[in-house]
Amino acid sequence: MDEMLFCQSCGMPIVSEEAKGTDKDGSKTDSYCIYCYKDGEFQATYDDIVGYCLDHPENWGEQMSREDAEKKIRAYVSSLGRWRDA
Repeated sequence: MDEMLFCQSCGMPIVSEEAKGTDKDGSKTDSYCIYCYKDGEFQATYDDIVGYCLDHPENWGEQMSREDAEKKIRAYVSSLGRWRDA
């Protein structure tokens, strides 16, 4: 069974080849999604990603205050490869 890939910038599941980001040469990468990484360049900052997640409470997974959600989102995003290794 193949292991599920997650974008190491935003955490989005990468479920298809079309969802994979691209390097400068156009090749697909397993590390980042198309929204975060295109043509070898990152498309979103850490704050962009946290803000996007905060603006979509339907994805938080449970009822919580915006402040608690922001703490959880920041902890999760910070654990991803792009930010963890920075």
